[in-house]
Amino acid sequence: MKHSIHNKILSAFILLFSAAILFISLIVLTKYFLVTLSGLHEPVFKLVKMLLTEEKIKNGILFQTIVICKIFSLIISGGFIFIIYSTLSTVFSSIFYNICSRNYKKIRHPLKFSIIKGVKWNFYRTFLVISPPLLVKTTGSLLLFLSIVLFNLFLKIAGISISLTAFLISFIAFSLVFLFILSLLVSLWQFVSTVFGTEIAVSEPRLRYKTIEKRSKKLVLSKNYNIFLCISSFVIAYCIIFQIKYALTTNLLTNPANYHFLNLMIIVNLLCLMVFEYLKASGYINSLIEHSQKISKCPIKVVNS
Repeated sequence: MKHSIHNKILSAFILLFSAAILFISLIVLTKYFLVTLSGLHEPVFKLVKMLLTEEKIKNGILFQTIVICKIFSLIISGGFIFIIYSTLSTVFSSIFYNICSRNYKKIRHPLKFSIIKGVKWNFYRTFLVISPPLLVKTTGSLLLFLSIVLFNLFLKIAGISISLTAFLISFIAFSLVFLFILSLLVSLWQFVSTVFGTEIAVSEPRLRYKTIEKRSKKLVLSKNYNIFLCISSFVIAYCIIFQIKYALTTNLLTNPANYHFLNLMIIVNLLCLMVFEYLKASGYINSLIEHSQKISKCPIKVVNS
C-alpha cells in the first residue's frame, strides 16, 4: 500500500515538474518566434529584391546567410513549439483526467504510454485539420502551373478558341475557390469535433486513431456542455490568431520595452488553454457517466467507487 502511494506521489511530481519545464520552454520559444518573425519581413523582401534584380549590396553574402539562418530558425522553433505544446496539453490532460476521475474506478494504463499516445493523437488531429485545405491548395497550384505551361498548346487544339479556354480556366478557378471554402468548413468541423480526442487517447491508448475520432464526435454531440466546449475551442483559437496578427501588424514587437507585455500575453493565453484542458477533462468524464447507456462503446467503463 505504501509502495503504491509513493509511486503515485512520484508520478504526480514528475508530471508537474515536466509540465513546468514545458510551460517555461513554450513561453521562451513563442516569444523568440514572434519577435524574429516580426523583424524578418523587411530583410526577406530585401533579399528577394536583391536576387531578382541582381542588386549588389555591401556584405551581401553575410546578409543572405543571416536571413536564411533566421528563416531556418523560425521553421525549427515553430516545429518545437508545436511538439512542446502537444506534449504539454497531453500532460495536463493526463493530470486533469486523473483529478476529475479520482472518485471513479477506471481501467488503468501505463501513464507513459498514455502520454505518448496523446502526443501522437495531436499530430494525427493536426493532419485531419490541415489536410483538406492543403490538398485543395496543392491541386490549385498544380493546375495553375499546368495552365501556364500548356496554355499555348490548348490554343492550338482544333475547335478550342481563346474564349472557350478562358471560360474553362475561369470555371476551374471558381470551382477551386468553392472547394477551398468547403475545405475550410471541413477543417473547422474536424477541429471542433475532435476536442475530446486527447482525453480519449490518454484514457484508452490502445485505440486506433479512427476510433478515437469517431468516439470524440459521438461525445461532442451528447451534451449541450460539450457543444459549448467545441464553440469555445474555436473562439480561443480565433482569439490567439487575432492576437498574433495584431502583434505582427503593429509596433508591439519592434520595441523591446513591450517584451514584458508580450510575456504576459503568452502566459495568459497558455493559462486559458490549461483551464480549457481542465474543462475538457471534466466534461469528458461527466459525459461518460451520464451517457454510459446511450454510448454503447465507451472508451472506458466508469462506475461509482
